[in-house]
Amino acid sequence: MERPHEVALFIDFENIRYSVLNTYHRELSGSMLMEIGRRYGLVTLARSYADFEEHPERVQRDLQVSGISAVNVASLQVGERPKGGADMEMLMDIFETLLDRPFLNPYILMTGDRRFIRMVTMIRNRYGKEVVIAGVRGSVSNDLIEAAGGNFEPLEFEPVADDERRDAFIRFVDRLERSKPFITFKYVSAAMTTSTEFPGLAEDEAREFVAQAIQEGLLLKQQRPDGYRVLHLNRERPEVDEILGGSRSSNGGRAQDEEFEDEGFLEEEEGFEDEDFEEEADYEEEGDDFDEEEEDYEDGDLVEEDDEEEDPPVGEATPPEGEKADDRSWNR
Repeated sequence: MERPHEVALFIDFENIRYSVLNTYHRELSGSMLMEIGRRYGLVTLARSYADFEEHPERVQRDLQVSGISAVNVASLQVGERPKGGADMEMLMDIFETLLDRPFLNPYILMTGDRRFIRMVTMIRNRYGKEVVIAGVRGSVSNDLIEAAGGNFEPLEFEPVADDERRDAFIRFVDRLERSKPFITFKYVSAAMTTSTEFPGLAEDEAREFVAQAIQEGLLLKQQRPDGYRVLHLNRERPEVDEILGGSRSSNGGRAQDEEFEDEGFLEEEEGFEDEDFEEEADYEEEGDDFDEEEEDYEDGDLVEEDDEEEDPPVGEATPPEGEKADDRSWNR
């Protein structure tokens, strides 16, 4: 019986993750990546490269659970902004693997970065190995695919269904109501853009989503005596009651969910720094004076906009709104 091929899988994680987020609004999982590798044989080597301090902690755990080694390459501070070195680390590991493990074939490179062209041609021409490029259509360099002999494995996923996103939104707003004395249109919209439950969601999309929820009666508006227009989750709606299992927020008079405190929701959301929001206890002591919080949302911008830049050329992936970004070329 012929022995299956032993596959080497190398993942330019920042490039692939942001391409999937921007295209499908879905979070990437290690099982998806390993499934592609297994199509070509036994995946005996699988490594993913990124500055994982720039990604949610659960992402790294997911890779490890799936059998993919997460190689953390910290960014270096050069001048005013950090520079990433994950690509160079990945290139060096590929070269070492060619020398130390000559039996591995094919090599699957998950990236769209055309700067891997030279490595791809060397793997094929000098070492006689097959190379497969995997990535999201429209974010992979055509020259890179051509250098691999046309071997291209597209990463394709079903977009998030409307019902799935609505259910996530209900749970999300429920948790916001549990954590703050009150919530507003701008607060919910801004929080959605930084939440891992809505990957790749732009700010204008979040505003439209919240407005639609109000129009459909999923969210109820209320004018407070102090003039603030606040929102409440309409817990009388059957779908809300079904998703939440009949539990009410503390604002609504029902028992507060104990496991929410352990979850540390607000602390996990990137962009909600301590200096931007006072503790709830401070609000109570000051008699519900929320002027400072409202000023943070005066123009509806929680995440600062970078200076306007030209659209990236084909083959480049940029972080979606709400993700941390520096001047690294995500797909270069």
